[in-house]
Amino acid sequence: MTILELDDEDVAGQAPGALDVEDARVGAAGADRLQSIPGAVRLHSRVRAQARTRPSGGSVSARSEDRNGFGIATMAFTFIAVLLSMAALVVAAQAWSRSNDTKSDLEKIAAGGLLGSKVGVDLQEYQVLAKPPEAKAGSVQITAKNVGAIEHEMIVVRAPSAEALPKVTEPGGERAVGDVDEEALAPQDAVGEIPEFKAGKAVTKSFKLSPGTYVLFCNIDVENPDGTVTSHYQEGMHTTIDVR
Repeated sequence: MTILELDDEDVAGQAPGALDVEDARVGAAGADRLQSIPGAVRLHSRVRAQARTRPSGGSVSARSEDRNGFGIATMAFTFIAVLLSMAALVVAAQAWSRSNDTKSDLEKIAAGGLLGSKVGVDLQEYQVLAKPPEAKAGSVQITAKNVGAIEHEMIVVRAPSAEALPKVTEPGGERAVGDVDEEALAPQDAVGEIPEFKAGKAVTKSFKLSPGTYVLFCNIDVENPDGTVTSHYQEGMHTTIDVR
């Protein structure tokens, strides 16, 4: 069966009786002209329906381009979403790793595995700051820095707290009432000291420390012009460190 594509120009130049079409697809206007030519065409009713409903080539092409553009945009958004998901996974994995490392370090510290043998101590009016406030049992190196404006000392005594140290209770002695009574300390608890030294200086000394708590304090008294006495210890110059 012959299929003919006819438009208005194809039909316009034909003589009467020249065409015999059983099944043809023609433009809507072309189909009307064929029927106006006497005896020219037997036009099947289905042909007219196809002629009126057939989409133009330009419209099909435009819709095809729209679909292609939409498909490319969808692929681009999908690719970006995949990249973002992968980046989020990488960040989460790094955070998890850091969290595990921190947990491991804390466990080692608790077990004494990361405890050092060095402690820094800052002395000033009127406080003592140990950094860090813990150490590993054995030979512990303590570096005392006088960051204050006057002379200080650092005495090391094994005791659970500063309040547990023996105190001077009678006036008239070398130290003021309320100071630490160094002569009353048990020999096994009196570890040692760094004697008083000037402001701006630093002194390092090693002490043999067994597991336990130690009090670091300054026990200097300063007599003021008005006759009163300033006790460094009673003003707050003491702290503790834990040895494990």
